[in-house]
Amino acid sequence: MQIGPGAEPMGAIPKGGQMPRKKVIEELRLKRFYEEGVRKLARPRNSIIKMHQLLAVRHARHEDTLETFRARREITRKQDALDQALHAQLVENFEQMQREDFRVELALVERAQRMKDLRRVRATHDMKSGIDSFERNARRIGVEFEKGEGLR
Repeated sequence: MQIGPGAEPMGAIPKGGQMPRKKVIEELRLKRFYEEGVRKLARPRNSIIKMHQLLAVRHARHEDTLETFRARREITRKQDALDQALHAQLVENFEQMQREDFRVELALVERAQRMKDLRRVRATHDMKSGIDSFERNARRIGVEFEKGEGLR
């Protein structure tokens, strides 16, 4: 007796009409083995279908995960570009502030030097005019001294 596609089904009546009694008993006894064989043949086919379904689900999940990673990578790339642009702007602003600070500091140093020079010029002028005034007053009151000599 064959099991599988193209096999004669259990309990099929031969062309001659009636089945012999021994044959009927044998077929009834073997029917459960026949059905078990049919189930065993169907099992691998069902498991292959289930395996293909599981693989399809896994593949879909994998594609979803890859798409999520791609989206995250794109978001991260855009954020990195924004961060780099912001950093470049902040560095430029910092350098501009430093240049401005140095310019102000240089202006303050130059102003201090000019004030110092102006005080020195005024002091020199005051000193010369003070000496000239002193000599004029000394001559007016009648004190005589020679050049290079001081008062005695």
